[in-house]
This record gives sequence, C-alpha cells and structure tokens, in this order.
Amino acid sequence: MEFKEIEESISEAKDEVTEELQLASEQEAQGFRRLLTAEAEENRSFRTVQVAEIQENRDFRSQQTLTLQRSEARQIQKILKDEGNFVVLSKGINFQNETDHMAIIERKKIRLLRLVPGYDYTRSFRRAQALRCEGTCSWLFKRPEFQNWIEQGGSKHLWCYGIRTILP
Repeated sequence: MEFKEIEESISEAKDEVTEELQLASEQEAQGFRRLLTAEAEENRSFRTVQVAEIQENRDFRSQQTLTLQRSEARQIQKILKDEGNFVVLSKGINFQNETDHMAIIERKKIRLLRLVPGYDYTRSFRRAQALRCEGTCSWLFKRPEFQNWIEQGGSKHLWCYGIRTILP
C-alpha cells in the first residue's frame, strides 16, 4: 500500500504542477497580449504623427512652388515689358543692320526661355500610368473640350489634377 500511496501522491503533485504551469503560461500570454496592444497603439500614434508631418511637408513644398512660380511669372512679365519697351524705343534707333537688331531680340527670347522650367514630367507620368485603373478618365477623353485641345496647333500643355486622400 505504501507504493500506491506514493504513486497517488506523485500523481497529485504532477496534476498540481501541471495546473501551475498552465496558470503561469496563461499569465505570460496575457502579459504578451498587453505588450502587443501597447505596441500597436504606439505604432498608431507614430503613424498619425508621420501623416501629419508628411502633410505639413507637402503644404510647405506647395507654398515654395507657388512662391517660385510667382517669382518666375514676375521675371517673365518684366522681360516681356522690357522687350516691349525696347521695341518701341528701337523704332527710333538706326541699327547698323537688321542682324544686330534681331540678335538683341533673340538674346531676350533666350533669357525668357531660360526662365521656363525644364521639368521632366515623364517619370511622374510613367509612375502614375502604372497605378492607373482601367477606364480611368475615359469620360475626359470623350469631351469636346479635350478633343479640341488635341486638334489645336501650337502648345500642347494640359494640366489635370486629382484629389488624393491618405487613409490612416
């Protein structure tokens, strides 16, 4: 009988240890879940701050671009005004030959063209084109205004923009 009592005692101790291990495991899992929840909240807060900083940077860049464009527009207007004044003044001046007069006008045109930005839009266009969904803007291509723009001569610049939202 002694052996049976020892065996029962060992079995009870084993059950008790198993329960203790299970309880410790559940406590550890609960602590880990709390840690994950805290980390997820910290990441969410960090992303919110990052989104705000990104928007602030975009706003700043937009303001800089607008200021630069206004400055370039003022420079172009000044050159055009100077060229107009030059043409009026040059009517009374006898140039040695027509070539001198044309050279001065060409230099002014070159100065004007240098102010026009030479931004390469192809990289942005290809990236946007890759993100495009089938059928996007098909309504625009059918509009008479777009068709008239396609058929026009001269400058072919067209600026279209869309609204992009950032989801948290």
